[in-house]
Amino acid sequence: MLNTEAVKRLFEAEAVSFGRCDGVPLRRVAEIFGRDAADYGDHSDPDRLLNTFCAGAHRVNYMAFAGFSQAAAYYNAVEIAKRQEREDTGNV
Repeated sequence: MLNTEAVKRLFEAEAVSFGRCDGVPLRRVAEIFGRDAADYGDHSDPDRLLNTFCAGAHRVNYMAFAGFSQAAAYYNAVEIAKRQEREDTGNV
């Protein structure tokens, strides 16, 4: 699980320039946090969190920090739920 500072450091390590802002390609976000987390970051506020960079015929979907941090939050919530379930069933 990641706190806010760890999310910022991870974003800085993974982000690349997409013109006016930095972002992490959506595929990489899915590799880091899982597809469900990436989809959550994508759909929780698509106007703000997911961007597309076009360079001729090439298109790259990416997340700026806001979307990346939403994906991290989703990942954290799932991990907490899994931990609680293990504790509740005695499988710690």
